[in-house]
Amino acid sequence: MLPIRHQYTPGVILLIAAPILIIWIGVALSPWIAIAAIVAFVSMFRNPLRFIWRKLRGQNPQLPSELGK
Repeated sequence: MLPIRHQYTPGVILLIAAPILIIWIGVALSPWIAIAAIVAFVSMFRNPLRFIWRKLRGQNPQLPSELGK
């Protein structure tokens, strides 16, 4: 358990690596397990994904004050 300011870098790495790992799981095991992994991924990263989605749509979402320092 890290303070929020120290969670940013590992979180970005996991956010980038997760789709690759989920595809690998789907090919190696089963598409159903990959679907379960996608649901878990979206559940864990819902706020960063929401932020990225808003940025891509041209909105200007604000970072939490802990990350804006």
